[in-house]
Amino acid sequence: MNLIKRNNLSCSPSYYNYFDDIFGTNFPNLFFNESGNRVTVPSVNICEHEKEFALELAAPGYSKENFKINLSDNILTIKAAIKDEKKEEDKNYSHREYSYSSFERRFTLPENIDLKTVDANYADGILHILLPKKEVSKEENSYEIAIK
Repeated sequence: MNLIKRNNLSCSPSYYNYFDDIFGTNFPNLFFNESGNRVTVPSVNICEHEKEFALELAAPGYSKENFKINLSDNILTIKAAIKDEKKEEDKNYSHREYSYSSFERRFTLPENIDLKTVDANYADGILHILLPKKEVSKEENSYEIAIK
């Protein structure tokens, strides 16, 4: 069963190896936002177990307060943002850079996920999300139509 549908890729898969060679990085995780700025998208591992799916998203440097997780219409949306803006009044800067990092990932979930019991936890730079499965009645998906 497919848990994830990737619709946030902007390049054809056949070009990944070429960009890996040029940039020396994992190109599928490199995107550009609406402003044209480069955005790094965290890698995700998804493992299916008998009673649940386990999703692990690598996001070191964040804290649990930086994340917003939403479930709507079988779409799991994970957003995170860090804004590092340290103000030091007594220094005379000639050059100063601020750090701002954000991402958003969306996953289309199968219908057999029990949305009310999804659990999330962030530890050691990894966001862990457990997606428990539920029984889906086969009667709901199959109907006999009478011919008139």
